[in-house]
Amino acid sequence: SVCYNTEADPRKKDKRNHRGKKFGQDGQLPQRYICKNRPLNSRFSAFDFAKLNDTIYPGWDYVGPNSYACPVLLLLFFVPEIRNAMLHSQLRNIDFVIAGKKTGKADSLLCTELGFLFHQINCLASHAMVYPKPPGDKQDPCRTILGAFVPSNFLSLFMTMPEASALALLDGNPAATEVERRPEAFYRFLLHHLDKELNASSSSKRQGSGRNPKQKSNKMNLIDSLYGMDAVSMNEFLNKRAGSPSITVTRSNTVDLAYDAFISKGEESLSLPSFGELLRFSLCKDVPLRAWCDTTKSFETVVQRKIVTSLPTIMSLSCACAGVNGEDRLPVWRKTEDTHDHWLPERIEVEIEDDGNVITRQLRGKEWEEFRGEGLPEAITKKVKEATVGLEKGKRHARYQLEAILTFVNVDGIDCKDERGGHHVLHLRVPKSHRRENLLSQLEVTKKHLSAMSDSDFQRHLTLITDVTPQDLEKRIKLVEQKLEQCDDGESTDEWVLFNGPNVSSTVIEDALAFHVSFKEPCIITYRQIDDNEEVKTFTPPIVDIPSGIITSPRQPDISGMCDLVAFDAEFVQVQHENSILTATGSKMVLREGRNALGRMSLIDCRTGRTIIDDHVLPREPIVDYLTRFSGIKPTDLNPKTSPHNLISSKHAYLKMRYLVDRGCIFVGHGL
Repeated sequence: SVCYNTEADPRKKDKRNHRGKKFGQDGQLPQRYICKNRPLNSRFSAFDFAKLNDTIYPGWDYVGPNSYACPVLLLLFFVPEIRNAMLHSQLRNIDFVIAGKKTGKADSLLCTELGFLFHQINCLASHAMVYPKPPGDKQDPCRTILGAFVPSNFLSLFMTMPEASALALLDGNPAATEVERRPEAFYRFLLHHLDKELNASSSSKRQGSGRNPKQKSNKMNLIDSLYGMDAVSMNEFLNKRAGSPSITVTRSNTVDLAYDAFISKGEESLSLPSFGELLRFSLCKDVPLRAWCDTTKSFETVVQRKIVTSLPTIMSLSCACAGVNGEDRLPVWRKTEDTHDHWLPERIEVEIEDDGNVITRQLRGKEWEEFRGEGLPEAITKKVKEATVGLEKGKRHARYQLEAILTFVNVDGIDCKDERGGHHVLHLRVPKSHRRENLLSQLEVTKKHLSAMSDSDFQRHLTLITDVTPQDLEKRIKLVEQKLEQCDDGESTDEWVLFNGPNVSSTVIEDALAFHVSFKEPCIITYRQIDDNEEVKTFTPPIVDIPSGIITSPRQPDISGMCDLVAFDAEFVQVQHENSILTATGSKMVLREGRNALGRMSLIDCRTGRTIIDDHVLPREPIVDYLTRFSGIKPTDLNPKTSPHNLISSKHAYLKMRYLVDRGCIFVGHGL
């Protein structure tokens, strides 16, 4: 197999349709699917993430609550329209922050925190060639030193949202969906809230500018324009005396795959469908149910129909089969055919006919296989047309290309010493344009760093913290230029990358498509429309400058920027206790790490000794321990009503630090 060695390929062992059973002789996962997280209680800054990554794209390092959200965030990062919109949103309500308002919308926007996170991911990639080698590293000096992003600030905001708790999306909620399928619910939640926040922002801007609030805006409709699709929902009793059918027109961002027509009930044996058949049924489905009828005062058979009437730019499929509750649906994904290795196709096509019938096609080799179905009854077609009168007609014929697959790796019953249960991974098609964009940013940052090293002050400042020589940087610049030449070669194509926490590896599409193995359970699949040239549009990332007014202090010295030394110190409070046990040998085993949040930060200009910033910071999450014996912080210090200090929000603290970082200041402190 191109994806799995002989010992780990269930097609050679006839064990493919059994969840949780061992596969291969040793029952081992391929190395790239084993999640090698940073050890608990190890220092983040001292860990060499680069040894786990052979690409130029950072993975994530987060093992705290709701870590299932990390691959979903990365999935959205690689949608260029969303990435650019979130980066633009970094300065949303910046005037509120500068004015010192600590409540309201300034600190409760997911799109703003997502913008900060996307900026972090961009910076990790662009600065990968200027970091020093890890201590004791004897490898090639040109090796890419790539870190991992940490979405703690975003998740901190997410965990404080009432909607997240009400929808049972948070770890520890007794009613929460099983973690294997929770990314699907989080994905829907995130798209809905980002759409709502962007709409609210655009509406307020139009009102402030005197424009018609109802006037449409491309930015306002960003999420809806990418993911939105119309559908007609219809409930019809088979007993005509039960009354006329109820019809509603809805709009959604995802397609829930429906398996009802293909799951065996009792001793009934049904043939497993092709992907095109399953997708066609999910876009134009009818499911018989028993429901109470007020007219006949009895339970009647009702047919629930949902018929999609327009197609999105990005089709997101919620697979609904990961975890214990999806065991009866997984055999559909395990299906293999004699002539084709994989059930999931790379290219699909969807067409909505004038009568409402949905046709799907999937590319097998060089031939398109069509799935037409029986068509809709004339009466249903008439009702669909009546329900959509006056609505703007969306696209009704589109060809799609596979872009991403979010999968749950189930390690139950597998010889995996590093974890129990399982974890989520993300297969992504990274466009050639995005790779080129990353390499160009690396080249720009590395050249800028080399140029600055000619300054005598810069060299003096850096002697204590780095062993990167100008010769090393010149070698790295040459290497990046060679990669750019290869990228610009007409033969280069998009690449597939597997993101598995901090473990990131280049792979092939066959690896992403393979679900015949028992350890992979699909969660989210995204397809994107492709035009006649089969290319996805690219976007230039925006440049976001933090305004100088973010640092408001009468003591503020003149910070020129590049090479200025700034002394930094921070104090923390605890927002989650550590959970640990003692083993039979008397050693301590940490089950859950404690989590701290910033409580105070102080910065001093090393040239003059004058204070730049000395602020107390109010965390978003409830504080469980002020750690007064270490931090000196008391409850009254972080109480907005009683604090004698300059109390700011977490977002305000981030923007202040970001302003100094962007200007090129060098931070001096303990454990940085």
